[in-house]
Amino acid sequence: MRFLFPLLLSLFSLLFSSGSLSAETGVAERSILLGSHLPLSGAASEFSETAKGAQAFFQYINDQGGVLGRRLELRVEDDRFLPQGAVRATETLITEAAPLLFFAPSADQTHLAVRPFLQQLKRPSFWVPSHREQWTKPVQPDVFAFLPSPQVEARVVGQYLQQQIRTTLTVWYQDDPDYREAAGWLRSLLETTLPLRFVQAAAPGSTVLSEVEAIRDQRPGGVILLAEYGLTHAFLEAAQRVGLRSDLYVGSALAEMQTAQRYPRILPQLRILSAL
Repeated sequence: MRFLFPLLLSLFSLLFSSGSLSAETGVAERSILLGSHLPLSGAASEFSETAKGAQAFFQYINDQGGVLGRRLELRVEDDRFLPQGAVRATETLITEAAPLLFFAPSADQTHLAVRPFLQQLKRPSFWVPSHREQWTKPVQPDVFAFLPSPQVEARVVGQYLQQQIRTTLTVWYQDDPDYREAAGWLRSLLETTLPLRFVQAAAPGSTVLSEVEAIRDQRPGGVILLAEYGLTHAFLEAAQRVGLRSDLYVGSALAEMQTAQRYPRILPQLRILSAL
């Protein structure tokens, strides 16, 4: 994450140059306060690791002298990964703490619920964990999203497989425009050199167990997973349950600390490849 420091420094320098920052905007003589809403409890509480990682990184920056002579502080409120939870958390932060900006809040629907409010207050959103084009097209001066798109992730996986792998592959993809496009990109890159089979993921809320069992019975050498976080985890949980033995190629959705603890039986098969 060290490359994040110059980005933060540039952002703060730009904000400071406006000359309008004060305690009311999270800036004091010796500190800069940032805010975030994350699911500290509830079904998606594993995302709370984001806050721990941010705190550790900010402590590293503070140990080097901080930013422009000020320490970075982060206050996080629980949104339970719900839009209404994000609204309540943001109102609490603005009322009680008035942070300079929002750092790494949960997304997409959660942070979208508070975007109009933050725009009205001129509070930027930095390091939003999302690949959706709604954050980046058109370019918006008050928001920075950082996750690579499914198309970019597919390019990384495809180029690796093109160079390293000579085996049958199954591409398991989510029925979503971004992921369909990513699957199509893999088809155009790999189909002339590697045997490919495409399987569309189950609809949201349904089980993927039968799909994983079918893939297991076909015994492909590898399975490429193109799906959002929750659906990817559903596949891996099913893969561990039914004893899928294929190598599993995933992107940034699985680049997290709990992966090794969550999937001990299939960990040797996981190949996490990302542009992140």
